[in-house]
Amino acid sequence: MLVSGQDGAQSFADRLSLPSAKWLLSCLPQGESLADLEPVLTCTEEEQLLARWNKAQDNLRLLATEDMLLLVAKHGHGNPILGAFNRRTATPLLQGEALDWELEYENAQKENLRLSPSTAEFQTAFSKDGKAQAFTVSWKTDGFAVTMPVRLDGVRLESSLTVDNLTHDQLLTHVVFPRFRLARLPGQDRMVLPYLCGQFFDNPTVDLQVSDWMYPGGAAALQMCCYYNEEGQGVYLGFEDALARTKILAVRGKDGQIWQEWKHPVAYKSAESPAGNSFSCGAAKAVLELYAGDWYEAGRIYRRFAETAPWWIADLPRTSTPEWFRNNPLWVMGLDPTDGVMPVEGYRYLNDYFEVPVAHVSGLLGSAHGPWRLGPDFKFHDHIADSFPRLHALGVHFVPYYNERLWYCDEGADQENGWSTRGEPYAIRHRDGSLAKERYTKLYAVMCPAAKNWQDHLLKTVETLAEGGIDGLYHDQLPTARPHVCYATNHGHLPGDPASYLSQGHWLTYGEGIMEKLRRQYPNLVHTGEDGSEPYLKCLDGFMVWCYGLTRHVPLFQSIYAPRIQFVGRGCFSAESEYASFFPKYGEQLVFGEQIGWVNFNTVRYPSPLRSWLKKLALLRYDLAEFLNSSEMQKSLHFQQPPETLTATWGIQGKNICTTDKILHGVWKHKDGRLLVIFLNTVNEPQTVLPPDFLLADRSVA
Repeated sequence: MLVSGQDGAQSFADRLSLPSAKWLLSCLPQGESLADLEPVLTCTEEEQLLARWNKAQDNLRLLATEDMLLLVAKHGHGNPILGAFNRRTATPLLQGEALDWELEYENAQKENLRLSPSTAEFQTAFSKDGKAQAFTVSWKTDGFAVTMPVRLDGVRLESSLTVDNLTHDQLLTHVVFPRFRLARLPGQDRMVLPYLCGQFFDNPTVDLQVSDWMYPGGAAALQMCCYYNEEGQGVYLGFEDALARTKILAVRGKDGQIWQEWKHPVAYKSAESPAGNSFSCGAAKAVLELYAGDWYEAGRIYRRFAETAPWWIADLPRTSTPEWFRNNPLWVMGLDPTDGVMPVEGYRYLNDYFEVPVAHVSGLLGSAHGPWRLGPDFKFHDHIADSFPRLHALGVHFVPYYNERLWYCDEGADQENGWSTRGEPYAIRHRDGSLAKERYTKLYAVMCPAAKNWQDHLLKTVETLAEGGIDGLYHDQLPTARPHVCYATNHGHLPGDPASYLSQGHWLTYGEGIMEKLRRQYPNLVHTGEDGSEPYLKCLDGFMVWCYGLTRHVPLFQSIYAPRIQFVGRGCFSAESEYASFFPKYGEQLVFGEQIGWVNFNTVRYPSPLRSWLKKLALLRYDLAEFLNSSEMQKSLHFQQPPETLTATWGIQGKNICTTDKILHGVWKHKDGRLLVIFLNTVNEPQTVLPPDFLLADRSVA
């Protein structure tokens, strides 16, 4: 009997009693003989099936753990991983071309071509790695040799990829790896993607499409996704790369399946001879891991990797961050100087009302060469620094806007800032040689973080501004903007190198220069950046997360990294936001371990319920700061009697209709073992919840 035709396979499948047997049958290649496998597939006990499978035939190896089955071919054409089975749910886990790769390359005739396993012969070598089962797949075709080592250990499947270019005239441009093809979980399912703080998507196998989210940045702040159902049966997907190399996340859900992949730019062989280049994951691993829980437990899995990464902050509190900033409770924007005069009495008024120190993001800087620009040269407005001693005596801290990424290159740029000689040689170039430019009313070039001249310019600028007596700098766009891949040949990095942006760029300028050398000189100068992305923990003290709070957001990022970096802002300037949204928006900051505010001065200028709410939150944050800065977020409670919910338009960017519990809560565990549970009523009416019994009986709970 052969596997041939849908009807024949279905009639045989109807005779099988084990879900794993039905799955194995669905994985068999077309034309595969069932003569030896029929007695195995018709087993009524799974352990019996597993014991007999590999003895019944030689080419299709079944690897088994208590949680997962993996079917792998020893040799053949295409992809040897024919599928994976989730023994926890008794359903397929990976389908079809289950763990895949694809190459994009340019031949000597400059034609853009693609190559996948479907066109290649493979050989698989099996081995043992301690208690884990391992195998290595080798493909060789069309001038490339591809090697994929895979390791199956309990609930965890790890793999990596190496591509050796066997030619001197083919240019490898991108490698897609891994490409997972997940089967739908039973029941109500949800996927959480690493957009900003984390964003969930229900029914993701129906119609979900994410095609171009670049890491590291706000669009992909972590190198992980997770997929789970209401029973807490979850699948963690990660690409655990400690170099945080630039890559693109894509997710597609359709027809009961999810395709998730990472696409990697490939560095040229050399600046002089681009072709003949190769690719390697290095120490990075593509990971699939089964787990029990939701996004929080998936974050715990990812944290195991994060703790080994160079950006991880091990000790709590983070003593390298100035104490005033760690303990700061409240942020206000919009109280800016007028005609070179700081509104000292306005700052005093806010401190007197809130009864805690208030920090301000202020427009203290102007362009050094004429009209306001986003870069490259900044200076203090005239006479501004004269007020700094009075403000510091009041306990006021101020952090001006600064942009470390852009160079004005529009009309008159040569006369204004020496663009063609000072800027253009160090701007990012695309593969076609054109400059990376972005328009913010005027045209700006995006500068290359790995160019030594630009690094020196940034360090000198920050040092000069620090000498003026400010308390910090807000580095706009730094941790959130799209990380363009640079193909310039004169910046000291390999053209197209995805490591150049951070490990050869910002980690040197910020991680070593600003956060270490300049910090020794200016120990109380803080550095924040827009929104957040994990490798910038090495570069900054805080993330000004004004975009947190979009529809379907979850605090995945905070659950991993708070308080190792401070979170210092929620946007409040959208005309589309509803009055009711103000209370959960800023209430979330307290229960998620963030500092309160980034509210506009006009919001707190006059008495209102909004201002009173912020004062309550700021006082609580101020009193809890030392505890929270030495604590970590725990899983949210599962209530016996859950709170009612509130749906409101939050604004921020667009409408963003968010549904939150009327009583927000957060659970924080101090490093000494004490547990703090915060309950926060966000509506002006009594609310009742009943926490779980274990919490009511726990004497360590405050």
